[in-house]
Amino acid sequence: MPKIYIAYCAVLIILLAVANYKGIIYSTYLYGEDSQAAKSANHFHK
Repeated sequence: MPKIYIAYCAVLIILLAVANYKGIIYSTYLYGEDSQAAKSANHFHK
């Protein structure tokens, strides 16, 4: 495997680990104001 591919996989794993560790804080950072839209979607889904 090319080293670049290995590095790319490592970054993805780290991002997943951070997402699991940070949880809501991380998703809020990603989606920002869109988190309100996500809450509305969840409420509608229920």
